[in-house]
Amino acid sequence: MPRSLSGVPCMSNRKKVQWCVFQAFKAEWENPDKYLIATNRGITAFLKILRSILKSEEQELTKPIADKYIRALRKHWKGGWETANLKNSYVGNQRWRQFHDDMAAAIRKELPDFTA
Repeated sequence: MPRSLSGVPCMSNRKKVQWCVFQAFKAEWENPDKYLIATNRGITAFLKILRSILKSEEQELTKPIADKYIRALRKHWKGGWETANLKNSYVGNQRWRQFHDDMAAAIRKELPDFTA
């Protein structure tokens, strides 16, 4: 694994967010047949959230920073993550954008300066 200048192992921004998502949504991540998070649509939305986190923070992404956003999302997301419940809301091509926008709105309930 590459190391940063301080000698601490480096991790890509994508992997930091993925790790925080996995920790916060372990049951959902491990059951992609049931939950939207670990599907292409969910992963695409989380990658877009990553871009928004980087834009909001304007600094190197650390696990604590990524965790702050993912925990805010978990706390304020309404309606669960079951694909069966979300399928009607996020069907069709490009609906991951709406999924991302709804996720960003949930984060803003706790972190109002979050820009998406």
